Amino acid sequence: MMTDKNKIYELADKWLKGIITEKEKQYFEQWYEQEAGESLKWSRDANEKKLKNRLLKAIHAKIQSESRQENVKFVKTFRQKQYKWMTAAAAVIILFTLGFLLFQQPLSDLMNRESHVLIDIPPGSEVATLTLADGSVIKLDSVANGKVATQGKAIINREGGQVAYIPQKLNEDDPILYNTMKTARGNQYRLVLSDSTVVWLNSASSLRFPAIFSGKQRTVELTGEAYFEVAENKKMPFMVNVNNKAKVKVLGTHFNINAYDDETIIRTTLLEGRVSISSSLSPLVSQSLSPGQEATLDANNKLSIQKADVKKTMAWQAGFFEFNNTELPSIMRQISRWYDVDIRFEGEPTKQKFGGRFSKKLNLGKILFMLEANDIHFRLEGKTLIVKQ
Repeated sequence: MMTDKNKIYELADKWLKGIITEKEKQYFEQWYEQEAGESLKWSRDANEKKLKNRLLKAIHAKIQSESRQENVKFVKTFRQKQYKWMTAAAAVIILFTLGFLLFQQPLSDLMNRESHVLIDIPPGSEVATLTLADGSVIKLDSVANGKVATQGKAIINREGGQVAYIPQKLNEDDPILYNTMKTARGNQYRLVLSDSTVVWLNSASSLRFPAIFSGKQRTVELTGEAYFEVAENKKMPFMVNVNNKAKVKVLGTHFNINAYDDETIIRTTLLEGRVSISSSLSPLVSQSLSPGQEATLDANNKLSIQKADVKKTMAWQAGFFEFNNTELPSIMRQISRWYDVDIRFEGEPTKQKFGGRFSKKLNLGKILFMLEANDIHFRLEGKTLIVKQ
């Protein structure tokens, strides 16, 4: 049978710690006996180190055989190095926490490599601030669920990690009230606009929008990164102004925009429907996108269209980091935004490129552990993470 990798690793971790429920234990031991061809029950009194090694090898072998086609390897793209050794017990805990993550190196090396990372910064969370038209600021993590405020004819409701604007009928002479949602580093949030458009706002981002849309066009202003599922309205196109550098126009579609100030390129990735993207700089350039395409607008106002890596682009919204031939500075910028740390390199950053998929629920130290395998070292000074090759 195909394996739910995360579930099996989670159950194995609970089994080793002795906190597994009877129902979970029955499921896990049945899976292990079927796939590994041996019983777990006999070994609870066995040597702990040997037990963890044996358990990990069996699970690793089974899942690896099912997942050879998955692009989930975290490796140097160009060359491999000799790795240090670590204790088997520590490796088991790390692997169970990470879920499924394979290195292009012998399992015995991975299980025995020593980690020097002692950084235990927790991951980000669903937190945001909402600035109303009168300048008052609401910290959304500190207010109760239910009605938060009103803005003209719009009622603002909060439910967990989401805020929704519920419109009432707008008269022609009613003023347009603009609100702004902001996420700090280490935060993200979901917003439902008055037209039922859903916006997932990534960390260190902001969206300015009217409490209720009116007129011939629905216009919002974005800095940072957001994923949009736009409610269709052919009479009222949806427009995203991006950093005063680009405009994305849609009728009803699903797309992602990455436009952080510390990135040199604005990326618009289309998942469904159709959009057009144009620059706001002179000379004006414009292109249309089809599903599965990505537009990039660089600092020189050059607009290019290429096939998108949708899985990589949308990993953040699904709760993951995903790297594919990604240079270290780009990886560290993403880490900076999610874990709320400043990054400083000692010496020139490596030119090596990496690939891998990580849960954003992990503490920072567990991700840095994997980078350390590639001769990259870290230390934390206050809120600054020092990176050294």
